[in-house]
Amino acid sequence: KAEESLKGNEKDVSDELEEDRNSLIVFRYKNELIRQKMDTTVKNADIQKYFGEHRESFILNRNIVKAIYIKVPVSVSDPKNLKELCASNDPEKQARLNEYCLSYAKAYDRFNDQWVAVDLVLKNTPIFIADQEHFLEKTRFIESTDKEYYYIVYIRDYRLAGQVSPIEFVQNDIQNLILSKQKLEFLKQIEKDIYKEGLDNNKV
Repeated sequence: KAEESLKGNEKDVSDELEEDRNSLIVFRYKNELIRQKMDTTVKNADIQKYFGEHRESFILNRNIVKAIYIKVPVSVSDPKNLKELCASNDPEKQARLNEYCLSYAKAYDRFNDQWVAVDLVLKNTPIFIADQEHFLEKTRFIESTDKEYYYIVYIRDYRLAGQVSPIEFVQNDIQNLILSKQKLEFLKQIEKDIYKEGLDNNKV
């Protein structure tokens, strides 16, 4: 219908096509320059510096924890022993905990010793906590039992919504922010260099 209704000059899109082509090849050229020539390493010191200068930008919007989660059949559960092993920093007791869980636990997760949202830890348990903030401030163990399994979550550390995030929790975000800034500066310098080259060669 558009072909039938528009006049000849209205259907001439050659200029737009050329503009789109130019934008695409420039975009691909920039990406290739970034891939070949840009230094994408971000030093830990730079991450620390950025975090220190922008702490107010990293306020938590949810409660997070470092935790151990265990789901074990009731028939072989040993709550007192599990609590003792979870709370200990003794490498030998930690090894005993790993051995026990690998032998008996239906599920066992230390979340790679990283910060995770409380809801992520609790989603595989029958446990519901209405007031997480109050609970986290008062206890380190979360326990529950159903017909088949005993569930235990040991809270090794916690941060509450509204507090400044631990740097480990936002490290990847900061790294990406720094890389984005470096990318913009890199491309800006490339454009300046190419423009200067064009001026020097009378191509502008």
